[in-house]
Amino acid sequence: PAPPDATRKFLVQTGYGLRAFVTCSSAGNPDLVARGVRKIAAIRGQLSPRIAEPVIEPLETGEVAGLSYAIWPMLTTFPERRPFSSAAKRWHAPRILDWVQGLSVETAAPMAPEAQESLAADVILLAENSNLPGRVKQTAAETSEQLRLGRWRPVQTVQHSDLWMGNIMYAPRGSAWSFSVIDWAGATVNGFPFFDFCRFCLSCSTSAHLTRRKLLRLLAALELEHDAVVPHVLCSLARMQRNLENFPEELFCEMVAQTTRFAFDLAEGVASDYRQG
Repeated sequence: PAPPDATRKFLVQTGYGLRAFVTCSSAGNPDLVARGVRKIAAIRGQLSPRIAEPVIEPLETGEVAGLSYAIWPMLTTFPERRPFSSAAKRWHAPRILDWVQGLSVETAAPMAPEAQESLAADVILLAENSNLPGRVKQTAAETSEQLRLGRWRPVQTVQHSDLWMGNIMYAPRGSAWSFSVIDWAGATVNGFPFFDFCRFCLSCSTSAHLTRRKLLRLLAALELEHDAVVPHVLCSLARMQRNLENFPEELFCEMVAQTTRFAFDLAEGVASDYRQG
């Protein structure tokens, strides 16, 4: 049986040649697609038209046999074979990272002080997870303490939560951007910066030079220092751990180890750039 968070997917071609992609909720979670559509609408509502454009909207939504569905424009995937895939990544990655910056900057807001205690409780659960690396647990414990005492106030932003090349498509003809972003089911309007940045760079194997340059621009735009990267990534991961649902614990721990290792190395590299001027 399909898990409750699964959707049925269909390719449709009309009699006059229009191709579309349809997602339909499963019986175990009939409102799933509708919730995702509402989430997209909420996210687009916080963005300027330029930054909202890659956030794809459905062509039509509705309900059939009590199950919510949405009809989406049929987009073209990026090439998967080398050297075409490598060339596509090199061309599009800087532009996607510019868009990630715009998404973060346009939705950035300080976390409400009354919400920090709950976040501190989530972050300490990372520190107590025996399957995570020691450095992650120690930093999570320190971050939780800073949150609990009110010594550090994180920035909250829209967060896609699964930003990798598999969720990037070519944009429809005539778009201002060259790409579109799909699969916003796990997105949140109360996420944190840097998680999407790290996950995307990992999926693209972006060069150290490009990654550091784009991160420095993002830090400056958010008026944050390099030491804010890892704590914000840990906040994202802590919130995800609280709502794993059908995401296997083992795979989650692997993602935590990979993402935090990248974030630690990236923050240290940027700190070195700062010291060297």
